[in-house]
Amino acid sequence: MRLLRWVVPFLAAIGVGLVIPMQPGSRVTSDRSRLALETFLGDESAGFAKAERPWRFSFPSDYGGHPDFRSELWYITGFLEDEAGKKFGVQLVFFRFGLRSSATNRPSAWGTNQIFFARFALTDVAAGRSYAQERFSRVALDLSGMDASPVRVWVEDWSLEAAEGRNGAHFQLRAGDRDLGIELALQSVKPPVLEGEADLFESSPGGVAFHFYLISRLAASGALRLGGAAHRVRGEAWLDRAWGAVPMSQGQIALNRFALQLGDGRDLLCLQLRRRDGSGTPVPSCLLIRADGATRFFRRREIDLEPRAHRHSNLDGTSYPLRWSLELPAVGLELVINPLLDVLELDQATRAWSGAVEVSGRSGGVPIAGRGHVELSGYGGS
Repeated sequence: MRLLRWVVPFLAAIGVGLVIPMQPGSRVTSDRSRLALETFLGDESAGFAKAERPWRFSFPSDYGGHPDFRSELWYITGFLEDEAGKKFGVQLVFFRFGLRSSATNRPSAWGTNQIFFARFALTDVAAGRSYAQERFSRVALDLSGMDASPVRVWVEDWSLEAAEGRNGAHFQLRAGDRDLGIELALQSVKPPVLEGEADLFESSPGGVAFHFYLISRLAASGALRLGGAAHRVRGEAWLDRAWGAVPMSQGQIALNRFALQLGDGRDLLCLQLRRRDGSGTPVPSCLLIRADGATRFFRRREIDLEPRAHRHSNLDGTSYPLRWSLELPAVGLELVINPLLDVLELDQATRAWSGAVEVSGRSGGVPIAGRGHVELSGYGGS
């Protein structure tokens, strides 16, 4: 099996649908999200390029857009600390979706064949609160779009800029507003892990493939605004990139995703496919990215990934497995994964728990710590 054929449920969980600004424990209205999905994910895929063969990656151009493909995702998560040691989790998503592959003559300057969605989410760990904002805009009148040289993606005044330098990738992020926002510089610590190295090419049996790469460790620095107060922050981030065609995530299969950065410089991407009704045995796979960027793939029989404690949803009592143990005996890793906050549930087009985590445990018998981001989708019957 390819690495969990994971892209379809992952993108459905994080990149599609509208997120309403939230507070912990509040219910997020999802009717308009589901209506938007039904409206935009119709069968209009003819004419778009398809991910049918391995991609020849080239940077910095592949940091930017691929308009010949129907959809595209830039997905960044990070773990930040300010000068006083306060901890923050951050998430920034840009998602482009093509409505039709060919231009349509429209008399209005507002007419477009593409739309952009953006989400910015921030977790204030000390305050026990989470915040989210969204932007949803057409590619018209410079409201949103993509530039190739220099590389830039934007939705209104939120943007991601990218360049390639002597030390690798460099990104500039801006999102939010006066009371809640970020301005971050990201510098790659490791080279990109490409789809061939990660064995990520095929998304589902007979389904639609995505081209994909990730940068599992970027050094982050910049400023964060929260409630009118400014914070200078530093930390680490993770970037996922994908482009292809996004079908609806249907059927009984759902995904749990763990993106972990360990204190010894290694990173882990672990994915667990599971049935929504709880039947059968969940199927895990893990990709270990060493400090020098080399990778090693682990299949299900080499992994022990189990939930150890659950928390019930404030919305309807749905049980989420928020504390996990992860063991990779072949490399002596024994890890425990704990959320920084329990109340990070999104109820949108696809319901999910999404948030920052801390990692503790042992590597070869030596204590080890880390941090990361976890997505738990397919719970609550949605």
